[in-house]
Order: sequence, then C-alpha cells, then structure tokens
Amino acid sequence: MIDIRTAQESDLLIVSQWLRNQAECEMWAGHRVLYPIDLPALPDAIQWSESDSWVVTLREEVAAFGQLVPKPGGRFHIARLIVAPDHRAEGLGRRLTEHLLATAVETEASVLSLNVFADNYRAIALYRSLGFSETDRPADEPESLAVYMTYAV
Repeated sequence: MIDIRTAQESDLLIVSQWLRNQAECEMWAGHRVLYPIDLPALPDAIQWSESDSWVVTLREEVAAFGQLVPKPGGRFHIARLIVAPDHRAEGLGRRLTEHLLATAVETEASVLSLNVFADNYRAIALYRSLGFSETDRPADEPESLAVYMTYAV
C-alpha cells in the first residue's frame, strides 16, 4: 500500500543511504550537503525547520522524500525530491510531486518552483507533464547549473 505522510527526522537516515557519492548528493541537495553525509548536520543543511517534508511509504517502507520550502511572494519551492533506487520508475516521484503541488495550492501558493539538472531527463519529463516550464531564475535564488522550472497555481 502506498501512503504519503509528514517526514520525520529519523527518515533522513534512510534517505541518506540512497546517495552513493558526491554527484548523487549534489543532484539531490545542490551544494548544501557534502558527501559523505554528516547526519547530525543534515537537518540544518536541508532547511528542515523551515520546510514541509514528506515521504512516500510503500508497505510502510520509506520509498521517496521531498520538501516544500516557502519563499518570498507566496512562492513555494519543491526541493530535495528523491525516490529510493529500488523504487524508481514506479510512479512514486509523480505521486509525491502531485501531493506537494496540492499541499502548496492548499496553502495559497501563487507559484511553485524547482531545480532539476538538465541531464535528469525523467524528472524533467515528469515536471513538464505536470505543467512546469523552464523560466528565468529569480534574483533571490542562488545561482545554479540546474534548470529552473515554475508552475503557476
């Protein structure tokens, strides 16, 4: 059974085990988190206290993780979305992204944004299918090599 619930800090141990090197870690969290991951420092590095963090569970096993980070002007940023390697291409990323979209709409977000690396073709296809499009990065967002996408609510 698939369920989506609020993440607990203890879930971060599981999520961190999905990342096998610095490149995967950077794809997940940008430059905020270095590999090997310092678990005690991870909550601060990923803005745990400022964000809404969610997990998808599959038969009570954590199988995906993502966050909604509030930004100025009613914008919410989908961040650090990841699916467990053993559960990729099963639709869990879509389920979680749809949940994050619905949650942001309930909180009266005006725009959703996200970053995705240009070579992450599956993720880009997912986000486009949900209505996201590439846009210019706003001045309040740090520079990144990632593609910046938004969704108008």
